[in-house]
Amino acid sequence: MNVAVIFAGGVGHRMVNATVPKQFLKVIGKEIIVYTLEKFQFNELIDKIVLVVLKDYIDLCNDLCAKYSLTKVESVIAGGSSGQESIYKGLKEAKRLYGDNIVVLINDGVRPNITNDDIQNAIELTKNKGNAIPVTKAIDTIAINSKDGELGEIVNREYIVHAKAPQAFLLKDILFAHDKAMEEQKQFIDSASMMQYYGIKLNIFECNNNNIKITTPLDYMIFKGMIESGYNAE
Repeated sequence: MNVAVIFAGGVGHRMVNATVPKQFLKVIGKEIIVYTLEKFQFNELIDKIVLVVLKDYIDLCNDLCAKYSLTKVESVIAGGSSGQESIYKGLKEAKRLYGDNIVVLINDGVRPNITNDDIQNAIELTKNKGNAIPVTKAIDTIAINSKDGELGEIVNREYIVHAKAPQAFLLKDILFAHDKAMEEQKQFIDSASMMQYYGIKLNIFECNNNNIKITTPLDYMIFKGMIESGYNAE
């Protein structure tokens, strides 16, 4: 079984002047979270979806799932005080519903430009090697930030990639890492960094270059422009 755990529990402080959390901003009349969910709903390899959201938006999400026939969304639950805690709750819910012998794909609610190939590659690589992290190659010059105001070491971008999502794992493995992090009270920027910290080798595959996370007003305008121009990541 392949289960998507979508976490959308943030309030979006960097989305200046937004009247609702960024995942509920609309683009051509449809919420960003719906665009994201539809990518998993319409992918034949995804069996079920667990959605983790802000407590006050659970009813709205249930309404959106009904409105857009998001039938694979099996459970909508409240998130935690951090992204890490929200993911943990989603993973625990997936285990409760389906057991831990499954593949889970962890994706941001505001990352709607994933493709069917991204999902397929993540699942296949995880089944073959235990986990899968999508990446894109660095385009800009990358340098180490210096404390004295001068540009630090310039890194060869040939060896630099940007980690994206969905990040896929065997549920039993990622839950082990989360349990350890909870026990040790450690916080990580994402699931990949957590797994690597606990000694898990990560397998990567190159995903599509438009796999953006909508975090700032500029991200929102880029995605809006894509949709208005007829772009659809498939």
